[in-house]
Amino acid sequence: MNRSPLRVAFLWHMHQPDYRDPQNGVYRLPWVRLHALKDYYDMAARLRDFPGMKANFNLVPCLVEQILDYAGGSVADSHLELSRKPVEAMTEADKVAFLRTAFLGNRGTIIERHPRYRALLDRCGPLGTELEARTALKRFSDKDVLDLQVWSNLAWFDPTFRREPLVADLLARGRDFKDEDKVALIDLEFDIMRDIVPLYRDLLESGRIEITFSPYYHPILPLLCDAESAREAVPGIVLPSRPIDFVQDAARQVEMGRAYHGEVFGVSPEGMWPPEGALSERCLAVACDAGVRWVAADETTLAASLGVRLRGTPGGRVERPDLLYSPHRLACDGREAVLVFRDRLLSDLISFSYMRLRPEEAVDDFIERLLAIRDDLGESTGRALVLIALDGENCWEFYDKDGDVFLRTLYGRLSETPEIETVRISEALADAVALPEMSAVSTGSWIGGNLATWIGGEENNRAWDLIADAREALEAAEREGGLDGDALEAAWRNIYAAEGSDWFWWWGRECGCREDSEFDTLFRTHLMEVYRLMGAKAPPQVLRPIGEIGGQGRGVGEQPVVFMKPVLDGRVTTFYEWKLAGLYESYKDGLAHSGDVIISAIHYGFDRENLYLRIDTTVSPQSEAFAHLCFRVEFIAPRRLSVTFGAPGPRTPSARDLLVETADPQAGATGAALDIVEVALPFAGISAPPDSMISLRVAVSRDGKEIERRPVRRAINLRVPGPDFEAEMWSAL
Repeated sequence: MNRSPLRVAFLWHMHQPDYRDPQNGVYRLPWVRLHALKDYYDMAARLRDFPGMKANFNLVPCLVEQILDYAGGSVADSHLELSRKPVEAMTEADKVAFLRTAFLGNRGTIIERHPRYRALLDRCGPLGTELEARTALKRFSDKDVLDLQVWSNLAWFDPTFRREPLVADLLARGRDFKDEDKVALIDLEFDIMRDIVPLYRDLLESGRIEITFSPYYHPILPLLCDAESAREAVPGIVLPSRPIDFVQDAARQVEMGRAYHGEVFGVSPEGMWPPEGALSERCLAVACDAGVRWVAADETTLAASLGVRLRGTPGGRVERPDLLYSPHRLACDGREAVLVFRDRLLSDLISFSYMRLRPEEAVDDFIERLLAIRDDLGESTGRALVLIALDGENCWEFYDKDGDVFLRTLYGRLSETPEIETVRISEALADAVALPEMSAVSTGSWIGGNLATWIGGEENNRAWDLIADAREALEAAEREGGLDGDALEAAWRNIYAAEGSDWFWWWGRECGCREDSEFDTLFRTHLMEVYRLMGAKAPPQVLRPIGEIGGQGRGVGEQPVVFMKPVLDGRVTTFYEWKLAGLYESYKDGLAHSGDVIISAIHYGFDRENLYLRIDTTVSPQSEAFAHLCFRVEFIAPRRLSVTFGAPGPRTPSARDLLVETADPQAGATGAALDIVEVALPFAGISAPPDSMISLRVAVSRDGKEIERRPVRRAINLRVPGPDFEAEMWSAL
């Protein structure tokens, strides 16, 4: 007996926060433009080569708005402005700022595949601090800077565009570019951005894709509806001091998002992907009220809601395919919501694993898994829907050729496999009958099944309190009639933008990035604009970075975002050895003692077993003066412990190792110095299990007398990587 094909829905989620400074309209970060060149166009255009393929795209409204803003040609970001500027008109400060933004892509897949771009990167050396960038700039001629202006844009063009005569010519030449080359390339960027929305509209009208949406500024809906819901999954979580019960904001963001897509694409979307897959019954009711027909979520939400185990082991085979691959109905305050749940394993294989395999091997594995699901479903295959939902842009940076070969191989195989049919989600739900019913839905998200990434931490809670203060002031001004219509609408939009999930993601202890300060500034600038529009002075706490407002926060410095394993040889062995480590810079902390500063920066990172520190010093380890110094790493958490590193004499290539002193011989620390100080401290030796917090400072002694301690006021805090560290970081990139 012939069975129906297995229906498979790909849902590619496209999202960036609003990078526009509300006070001047300048884009503080270039990610919308760069991902437009690398992802937003080609992910849709590729479908034209596979007539049998259908797909679903979740486009966050504030991303679409920014794409259209760029397409208008009147806006720019700081990287673009520095790229446009004639080299001869650039000041030294311009060149230093540009150098620090010129290597934003993945080294292996975006930079190293182009010899000239790689050579310019290798010439730089470290760029973590302004001083390092100024030092690197001395090795660059004006011709080098012009080449770098071109390459820092050209390398982001997807392979789809490499058939363009201009792109092909520039790639073939590789160097010695002219200013008119740069101008033409940037013009092409804007041509591409102008084509993105019309392309999606055409594919939508032809029935090839379905476009879904998220609430306008990508807020965590359950928290907006009622922050107390976070206690459902984490009963002991510490909540903000101000009540967070902004259900009207949640409703407005859903309504705005759905209406905006209707205006842009001509059809109001039927489906919604809640930001970060975060759901609660109250926010489902909000979605239903706004006309949303179905909502997608993670399989962990289904398992928690039904109280069942879907898989025998994490990442193992699905034991209840009848549940995971069936849409469900949920009665919601007199309305009905349909929920579809993504296969987390299949989605994560594309997000985090298949880039490590040859495309053919990865696709073979994927197809085999789908066919196995079809076999497990048996006669119920025709009623099933396998949802594969994931970030549609960031993971491709880790694939060769931006994932083009993998996706073309995948789409080709799917088109040729009669046992599998790719579908639009609403199309699959159109003939759904007798769906199983859920009596309730658990509050949670795709990350750990809870909401703790966006609330509960000291900095996150502080930010929620600032939003609550600004909302209260705005509501009072609205009641008093103190704002005209346009100003009132603009003020509320800034409140909604501040409610976006991204600011809270980067403040959370689980995450962190080198652009923390930009995210913090953007968040606070939205609140400053609310007060400005009201004609009021912003409170002092809004003017200070979130991490500096009382308490210890998560400490100073930036957080590591990838695993690393430096060579402990006392020098920067490769450019990327410490590139993505956390970073604390002393100049931001002021002087702690009289006299010269010894520690200029502390870099910190880890692999699964070890914590690594790099200490940059103003005293050369190869000097006699260095032999009079000792560096004491003082752990405050998870336990009190000091580990001291010193040298019996000037360090040389044949004598790099440092002496280690500690009260606990089990600490197992090692260190080396030549140009820099590098040390390794096993997590086991400092009693730091996975997911625990480490808090440390570094003190410097000269001839036995302490002369400096860094950081001065607060410690460096970081979380020991847990089993989900890579998944959390990749999804955040």
